[in-house]
Amino acid sequence: MDEVSKIDVSKFHEVQEFLPEGMKIVTLSGKIFTLSWLLMGYENFCVQHMVDYDFVKSVGYKITEIQIDAIKKVISIPNVE
Repeated sequence: MDEVSKIDVSKFHEVQEFLPEGMKIVTLSGKIFTLSWLLMGYENFCVQHMVDYDFVKSVGYKITEIQIDAIKKVISIPNVE
């Protein structure tokens, strides 16, 4: 299933009517390292980094892919920078 389609961006649309002329909504993305260890647990993340680095790397790549697709979705909304 498409993970990005599950992301709720409704607040970006709801706030539009309150923005003064020329004002933009600033958003950010990232936290790839943090999300990786949060998903795995920090201790497990550290251990797996030593015993199965390819798995840890694949988790990081998947999170990166989701983050990139999500930010593309968000910045396609009017007035979001």
